[in-house]
Amino acid sequence: MVIRNHVVSSLVLVLAVAGRLSAQPVPAAPAWSGWARCEVDVRGPGYTDRQTHTWTMTGGTPAVEGAFRIYPGTWSVVGSGSLQRTQGTQSLTAQWATNVPGLSAPLAVFVRASDGRVFISARHAQLRSAGAIAGYQQQVVDGTPQTPARVSAEAFEWTFPTIEADPKQQTASGAKTAPVTGSVGVMQPAGSQVTAACTWRFGQGSAAPAPPAPLAAQAIPTPPPPGPGKAVTQALEKK
Repeated sequence: MVIRNHVVSSLVLVLAVAGRLSAQPVPAAPAWSGWARCEVDVRGPGYTDRQTHTWTMTGGTPAVEGAFRIYPGTWSVVGSGSLQRTQGTQSLTAQWATNVPGLSAPLAVFVRASDGRVFISARHAQLRSAGAIAGYQQQVVDGTPQTPARVSAEAFEWTFPTIEADPKQQTASGAKTAPVTGSVGVMQPAGSQVTAACTWRFGQGSAAPAPPAPLAAQAIPTPPPPGPGKAVTQALEKK
């Protein structure tokens, strides 16, 4: 009887210890943070447009959506461009700047169950900012400058790069440059060439990278002051 009570007591003790062990909270994985940046360069006949898109993952406690860990993030873009076009006695000049200081852009970390590979991706629809592209355009007809017109267009978020990391590492970094087809820049002429060069640096916990170099906002171009028209210029030349 004593032996039986001893066995029962031992079993109760084992179950109690096991229960306490199973109740211990599983430590949360260190938070991810970091950034990605894409330099989009467009060049065509008399045309240039350059956009720098930056995404920043701020870390902290992520929201959980199934297998995804959603971290707060931002998207910003700065850039500038110009156009010079001449046809016969008419010419067109345009200049603009692109500025989006920062919009909410959540980013997700996903671990593939089959092999443990880590993926970082955008977890939001494509962002846009109305009026973020601003500048002017001006025609010159027969040597006479016309009244400048305002350039105002919407800026669109570039596609977030595909980022994959080794599950044995606490960092994810890389770079990729690729040609792009289609229209990208405002007032982009046919036959333009587009390239996108992307770099990224992400890390987990203490392996978090330093933030990217800050980019200054671009000044919005303004048209040159009006000068003498063609008739006035010809009259001055005759004197």
